[in-house]
Amino acid sequence: MTEAEEESKSRVAIGIFKERMFQLEQERSSINGDLGAIDIMGLARRTRQLLRNAKNLMDGNVTVLFAAQPARMAEELYKYLEYAEGHVMKALSEEYEFEAIKRRLYMSTTLARYVIEGVQQAVQDIEARAGGDGE
Repeated sequence: MTEAEEESKSRVAIGIFKERMFQLEQERSSINGDLGAIDIMGLARRTRQLLRNAKNLMDGNVTVLFAAQPARMAEELYKYLEYAEGHVMKALSEEYEFEAIKRRLYMSTTLARYVIEGVQQAVQDIEARAGGDGE
């Protein structure tokens, strides 16, 4: 067999392989659509990004935000973020049922809500001390 023939066979084999992979992806997509499954990985990724953004917001401003509050206030909010990240990790590594995964992601976003509310309250306190109303 010549080198050109081997190269041609190789291209044909790769083409067949790619076509099979395309068919597998089409079937996977069809099954996923039929199941009506939510995009767990997408939700987990968004939840992690939410937690990262909340932590980054606090990290850069914690001394200003919580200067007039007990130290435990900021510590508690950081713990909430830590617990929330733990729920995301466990949702993806330990849970197998969609409902259990969704519960963990929901719990994570609920903890993030407490952090966001804590930061919002700190901002309102700063505005009140400054005599402004934030507008």
